[in-house]
Amino acid sequence: MNILLLSRKIDIIKDILPEKSKIGFIKAAGEVYENPIWIKEDKDLLLQYGYKIIDIDITENSTNQSIIKINEVDCLYIAGGNVFYLKQQIEQKNLKEVIENFINSNKLYVGTSAGGALCSPTLEPYKTLDDPKKATKLNDTTGLNLIDFVVLPHYEREKYLSRHNDIINKYNKKYKLLTLKDNQALLFKEKDQYKLYEF
Repeated sequence: MNILLLSRKIDIIKDILPEKSKIGFIKAAGEVYENPIWIKEDKDLLLQYGYKIIDIDITENSTNQSIIKINEVDCLYIAGGNVFYLKQQIEQKNLKEVIENFINSNKLYVGTSAGGALCSPTLEPYKTLDDPKKATKLNDTTGLNLIDFVVLPHYEREKYLSRHNDIINKYNKKYKLLTLKDNQALLFKEKDQYKLYEF
């Protein structure tokens, strides 16, 4: 298992993924926003780092088209946005098992913000961070359950501070919460084991 979770800064990927690797870029989580500028910013940085970007549009592509592209790449990069909409699109195209198989093949999964939150066992605590109403076809609020923790991205950013505190107060006894600042990264080799990077 190689799961790298980021909050905002993505520089550390250069230390983990070799240059010229193929990255499958999934932007679905940003589709509910009018101007998801972080999608372009992340892509531009990855190209600067010397990676080849393969766009995987899981909303427009068929399941088979997405699977073919996922099987071609060395790394899956799941960009940020609305975690509920992201889960809905993965669910609609039956890609959960495909992503699990990708990770089990020891390839790198990179999740930024919502892409990291998606790995959690449940999406329930994110209801105050993202709007669940953006995912009208979502059947449940389970996460992909790739890790044992509920990751809270953008921790200590002023914009989210009160909502993070509310989540911690409400859920800290129900789930294993793990905060993630914008200048931090978490690298999971096992569901319950991670290494924290700060930069």
